[in-house]
Parts: sequence; C-alpha cells; structure tokens
Amino acid sequence: MLITPSGIPEAYKKDWVPCRNGKILLHVTTYQNYLGILKAGRIEPHDPFPQQWAGLPGVFLSDPTDSQFSKSLNMLQEQTTGKHERLVGLYIRTTNTLYKCVAKGRTSQRVSLAPILIKEVRSASDFPFAVPSQLAKRPSSIPGSDTT
Repeated sequence: MLITPSGIPEAYKKDWVPCRNGKILLHVTTYQNYLGILKAGRIEPHDPFPQQWAGLPGVFLSDPTDSQFSKSLNMLQEQTTGKHERLVGLYIRTTNTLYKCVAKGRTSQRVSLAPILIKEVRSASDFPFAVPSQLAKRPSSIPGSDTT
C-alpha cells in the first residue's frame, strides 16, 4: 500500500484530513490492553486489520461531541459483543498531529499516527463511559495505574 508524506495510505487520503484539536477525545480499548498501556507508558499505533482502515497504523480516537459518535460507539459495541472483554475508555487530550475522518458516517473518528503518552490520558472509565464535559472539572484519575 502506498503511503503519502503525511503517513496516511494513498487509498485513504481522501477520507482523512489534518485537524487541530484541543478537545478531550475517547480511545476505547480492552482492560488487558489498558494494563499494557500503563506498563509501556504510551499507546502505540497499530494496524486495525481486518477492520475498517486496515493498513493505516494509528491510535484511533473518537470525538464524543460529534453527532456520529453514538453510532460509532454502537458499531464498536457490536464488534466486541460476545468477546466478553471488559472495555475501558481513555479520555485523552493530545498535542499530536491528528487527522479527522470525513467519510460519511465516520466523522467522529480521529487518528494519531504517533504514540500517545500516558501523561496525555486525563482519566479512564469503564463502559458506559463518562460524559467528557464533566472530566474537565475533575482531577486526573487513571484507575489501575498503581498496579504498574
């Protein structure tokens, strides 16, 4: 797969545009992955193969204030239903360069092609996830971080 200078594969460049973001974004992962993130001190980009955007290694995030967010969350629940895995939502405010998805029905998606450091994670929450607007008033809390 051809990669553009930005790092976005050529096949996807029409779907992803650079964006500036000061918002708190949500990254959903399993509890086991979350423990690995705490140990490593960062979230590493990965290829979501065989899911949507296969060949685009990144840290995938969602904008909970976007109108498509609830639909995206429903798709995520469908993907994980039956796996019996505990989901954890990480609320992140990153300084990384981000790309916003402009594909129909996926506008809440963001991607960072660089790792996200644990210090950029503001808090974590089990499903159902907290309302991000309430997080700004709370101190950072990273459940399980004392187990590293």
